[in-house]
Amino acid sequence: MPKMKTDLERKREMVGDLQTMLEKYKPQIEGVLPSHIKMERLARVALNQAAMENPKLLACTKSSFIGALLEAATLGLEPGVAGECWLVPYKTTATFVLGYRGALKLLRRSGELSTVLARIVYTEDDFELTDMPPSLTHTRARYEDGGFMDEKERGDIIGAYAYVRLRDGSTQFEFMTEAEIMAIAKRSPAFKGGPWGGGNGPHTNEMRKKTVIKRICKVLPCSIEAERGLSLDERADLGLPQHLEVMEAGEDEIGRIDNADATTDDEPGKE
Repeated sequence: MPKMKTDLERKREMVGDLQTMLEKYKPQIEGVLPSHIKMERLARVALNQAAMENPKLLACTKSSFIGALLEAATLGLEPGVAGECWLVPYKTTATFVLGYRGALKLLRRSGELSTVLARIVYTEDDFELTDMPPSLTHTRARYEDGGFMDEKERGDIIGAYAYVRLRDGSTQFEFMTEAEIMAIAKRSPAFKGGPWGGGNGPHTNEMRKKTVIKRICKVLPCSIEAERGLSLDERADLGLPQHLEVMEAGEDEIGRIDNADATTDDEPGKE
């Protein structure tokens, strides 16, 4: 009777299979990588995310994992702890999810923005928002001696805002309440099994800021890469397929399904 494999042995085998797949697609990934990202580092970061940060990625189809990684490479973003983007498992599909830092990186490529940022607002902060004329002022909560309070001492989160200054000197801002942000977060596959961390993870605040950045992008000039990344991320939030899977067209020819802007409304299959 053959010996049953342990969980560790199965995990090592799946990581090995994924490593083999990455090596197979190395020429295609290297072909779209910007000069500042090296294939060796990208592969190491991707494998680390699958093996250590989110092992459920190992159960995803390898075609979707490579497809999502190829998309990150095309956009010049590095998945993982840097917060530029993540590969998130949704059932058996690896999904590309944009991070706050990645969103800023893509937006700056338009060349039209001199400043773009987002901030979290807490109950103890000095915050005032008026609709007409539109204005926003925000000062972090301070101690009596004038020093700024730590994040944990600033009270509950009431929302987040994005602020943009364009090259022509004009400004835009957008505020979202915590309830509005969480309503979007909870419908996303990245909420429990990704960077949202169930609403209380190490990257949750970064995701709050990304959410309000995405809202303000509707009135901003964006690069083609930014529109692409934001479109894919929106589909992830809605639980819609991104169609990033790679497929083999022949022995030495590799094709790719790449129609994230498709109009299909099909939702991923239910368990």
